[in-house]
Amino acid sequence: MKQQTLFISDLHLQETEPHIVALFEQFLMQYAPHAETLYILGDLFEVWPGDDENTSFAQKIKALIKACVSNGTPVKILPGNRDFLLGPRFANETGCTILKDPTVIDLYNEKLLLLHGDTLCTHDRLHQFYRRIVQNPLFNRLATQLLPLSFRKKIGLQLRKFSKGHTKKLTPTAMDVIKESVSQAYQKHNASIMIHGHTHRQKIDTTIENNQHFTRYVLGAWHETGNALSVLPDGNKQFLIISQ
Repeated sequence: MKQQTLFISDLHLQETEPHIVALFEQFLMQYAPHAETLYILGDLFEVWPGDDENTSFAQKIKALIKACVSNGTPVKILPGNRDFLLGPRFANETGCTILKDPTVIDLYNEKLLLLHGDTLCTHDRLHQFYRRIVQNPLFNRLATQLLPLSFRKKIGLQLRKFSKGHTKKLTPTAMDVIKESVSQAYQKHNASIMIHGHTHRQKIDTTIENNQHFTRYVLGAWHETGNALSVLPDGNKQFLIISQ
């Protein structure tokens, strides 16, 4: 009997890090079969140049997700800032559902606000400008239809290098979510529970505003171990560590 819902993010899967791919495969085999739904909240891939990507590595990841769905666990993916070009073709080939950022769901009588998390880092103005461009549906269509895959791969690699260099220059405050942005998101979507990734730092942040409790669950990145949040029907939530 399936008695939980799972949330993960920031795996940053890439062929050069097979141990993370192995952890993901282990997670899908050991944990996902016991979940009602698996939510992936962004940056499943380190770089995703478009749904026409068809390397053996891409085929393997798509096959893993398709097997998970075929075995009875729906997979819902909310693209992040690294895999924003995930689209309909990927969904058709894997059986997953692509979600918008943000998305609000009703789960076990609770209203949950799901997002990747980069929209909350509003002090990083350069990233916010970049995000407004690449998350535009028109930009996505033009990029995938007009630019050849090989060129998109080169752009993706350059963006990754730029992102790493840019991140090193930021202060810890600029890299993290901003309190005011979090508060605004709670109010805008009328939710008191938020789940996101992006910052790579697992934590539970509880605040009280106007006598109302708000709880933010931050998913950790996958490095030496995997990280997931399990939500049970009774409302209990706990982080899981996936290790080989």
